[in-house]
Amino acid sequence: MGANKQSSGYYWCVNIIAFIIVAVTGFYAYFTNNNNSGLIISSSFLASNALFTHVFGAIKTHKYSPGMFTGVCLYIPICIICYVVAFSNHLINDNMLVIYIIIGPLYELWNYSKYKRLVRVK
Repeated sequence: MGANKQSSGYYWCVNIIAFIIVAVTGFYAYFTNNNNSGLIISSSFLASNALFTHVFGAIKTHKYSPGMFTGVCLYIPICIICYVVAFSNHLINDNMLVIYIIIGPLYELWNYSKYKRLVRVK
């Protein structure tokens, strides 16, 4: 949605860092009792980024976004699996799941509103 052109190395680093965050929160959730919030929120954030930035951005601009492939094939399925496993194993209740689904896209929505304001100013 107006992303600046960066080097491919930059995008590799961003994806590696994002995947590490989900992996770390996943390990933390696995090895501690009832501490699934970080995993659900981080996977929600990544899925939201894939959906809002890459998929909707590609639809709006009619241009392919390489992050769309990673997001659709990796981050959205990871998020869905986290939701299903955590909910079906009673690791989170339905109220918390709804809260996490709301929290996940907040950063992307804030970024989008910030971008829209910048575009209007120019």
